[in-house]
Amino acid sequence: MTVLPADFIKKIEQQFPDQASAIITALDDASYTSVRLNPSKSNSNPFDNISPISWADNAFFLAERPSFTFDPLFHAGAYYVQEASSMFIAEIFKQHVDTNNALKVLDLCAAPGGKACHLLERQPGLKELVACDVSAGRLQRVADNTERLGLTSTIIEADARALPSAMLSPGFDAILADVPCSATGVMRRNPDVKLLRRTVDISQFAEQQLAILQGLWPALKPGGRLLYVTCSILDAE
Repeated sequence: MTVLPADFIKKIEQQFPDQASAIITALDDASYTSVRLNPSKSNSNPFDNISPISWADNAFFLAERPSFTFDPLFHAGAYYVQEASSMFIAEIFKQHVDTNNALKVLDLCAAPGGKACHLLERQPGLKELVACDVSAGRLQRVADNTERLGLTSTIIEADARALPSAMLSPGFDAILADVPCSATGVMRRNPDVKLLRRTVDISQFAEQQLAILQGLWPALKPGGRLLYVTCSILDAE
């Protein structure tokens, strides 16, 4: 068990007085791995001892974490390893964005591409999905994952705080903004966050997130939808 910073525990207790104990316990539980099958590449489930994830199609918790690096099915694109909570996003997106029409969608801060791939799998009728990130190196992971899963996206390197004019007009029908954050909601998979995160980081992330949102609005078409996502559970973010 990794001890959480005292100031972070205090924030949780203030924000979630009735659930604080359960949240703190959950943030220290790294016992499960979650995957979603790629329906275009796999007709059967290759895993044993699984539990279905109720909020995501073709998704499961695994009782044991296999060695994905050496699994030919992984490299063939049969499945994607993804945090279970982030699988909510594609479902929310589908509920609130009219995907019966051909739409142009922007996935911002897209690397490593899990959410972009999930959107493409759930909504194959999208006109175009643009995966954007400020890091060229991280965008290569998006390219690798979409190719492995047999999907297609447009990849653009850009800073959301100052998007190039070509992305602002005619703009996008929908935007997914998975912004940089403190990662306080996924500490169980990132134990270094428990050791390195500082209180001052929260306000700095909040400022960065606001700047990103301000940069994004001009790229959203009138009547479009923007889904704002963080891996934080703190109100400030």
